[in-house]
Amino acid sequence: MPRRHPRFSRSICLAALTVAAAAFPAAPARATDPLDEIGFNRLLAGGKATNLGRGFTVAQIETVQGGGFSPDATNAEFAGKRFILKSNPLPVSGHATGVGTMYYGRTSGVARGIQRIVSMTDTDFATGKGLRVGNPTFAPVDLNLSILNNSWIGDFNSDALNTEAIRRLDYMIERDNVLVTNALDNGAASAFPKLLAPAYNGVTVGNADSSSGPIAIDGPAGRSKVDIIAPQSLTSWAAPLVAGSGAVLLSEAKARGWKAGPIAVKAMLMAGAQRLAGWRRGGAGAADDEAHPLDYDQGAGQLRIDNAFKILSQGPQRPGRLATRTGWDLRTMRTGAGYDYSFRLTKPVEQFTAMLSWFRHIEGMSGGQFDQTATVRDLKLVLAKKVGTTWRRVFKSDSPVDNVESITMDDLSAGNYRLMVRGDGAETYALAWFANDNPTLSASLLAPMSLPQGLPIPSDADAGFSSNAVPEPSGVAVVLAGAAGLLARRRRRGAARPS
Repeated sequence: MPRRHPRFSRSICLAALTVAAAAFPAAPARATDPLDEIGFNRLLAGGKATNLGRGFTVAQIETVQGGGFSPDATNAEFAGKRFILKSNPLPVSGHATGVGTMYYGRTSGVARGIQRIVSMTDTDFATGKGLRVGNPTFAPVDLNLSILNNSWIGDFNSDALNTEAIRRLDYMIERDNVLVTNALDNGAASAFPKLLAPAYNGVTVGNADSSSGPIAIDGPAGRSKVDIIAPQSLTSWAAPLVAGSGAVLLSEAKARGWKAGPIAVKAMLMAGAQRLAGWRRGGAGAADDEAHPLDYDQGAGQLRIDNAFKILSQGPQRPGRLATRTGWDLRTMRTGAGYDYSFRLTKPVEQFTAMLSWFRHIEGMSGGQFDQTATVRDLKLVLAKKVGTTWRRVFKSDSPVDNVESITMDDLSAGNYRLMVRGDGAETYALAWFANDNPTLSASLLAPMSLPQGLPIPSDADAGFSSNAVPEPSGVAVVLAGAAGLLARRRRRGAARPS
């Protein structure tokens, strides 16, 4: 007998409660323009980014707010854009309008060239029209998208269903080659959401004061999540900035005839991120730095689309040749032997960052059933420097649980270097690296690291290789048992509260 579809119990955005449903729910005022802070205005002024998402179809998944879920198509920011409603039409949502404005708005958004937007409720996306959680004989729906943004959080009343949802999303991302951004909850004390932020293959987005890792949801304990943060007071506004930036990179890569996809764009965005004050690998001290590629609160750091665009514009590099000091590659490693990327620094670099990203694989359909079995290859990333005639290790990133690795160095001296990708078997990976001579927009934000400055270069065998809108703290419950189950859950966890 078919399993009954789960139903969502929603709580809504506090900002949206203060305005009419069709109005723009403005985020709290900031002293500076977020588009300045992420380097978008600087990128736009340079005139090199011309596509801005043009030609791509994106999706915006929303919880129902004020009776609606879709952006207000009559808003001037959306003139000339086409909204494709995949859920039953309802009144427009102020929250969705605000997210859309920053995602693809004509003057306030990042991906201004976007013209086709799929709009769907969180319930429909999680169940029959999207991930199809609870339907073991069906794979997720192919929505024919390039970018999908989730500015909502939630959980089922069953960890098994939470795990299934995360794995189905990871499967969708790889199968459909779609970049997915997932927002965190707001407030540093908030629990890490069970949906959909733990996804390995997505980009988990927070802000400077959002829930954070390490996490032990659908995987071994100690995974580093969040992936990246954006300068917004609410994570519902942070996620579309990252999604829009991803659309810019994908459209520019396509225009230049370069093959890029979600793991390549993820690597570029993270390699170009700005490490804010207090950034460190894992916990305090250097003892865990090799095993933890990201900061638990900031991830790779704060979004800088101008830096990510610089990485993209160098074009894909090829291992075995002299690469540029900033660049990227998307490649399949046929065995665990790996590849080397050599580059030369003619002068010291204030900050050097490299990011390695790869998919977690979900088995998918087998014998008429959706098989949730997950496999994650163990890759590592090594930075080596040539000393005399010998290559010696500078640093190694080798997490036993993550599907990202990173090199994060301050004051890297001039010389000949190699980035080395190694793994335990055949795997497609994306590598992006950035030699940053101007690491911050403000010198006061220069980021300390738990790696010590001026690392000695020891010899090393490794280097000898030739539902809830997420605007405010809250949680969305997904229940299978109807009203009685919902009431029981609320008694255990407290009544639903604004997010």
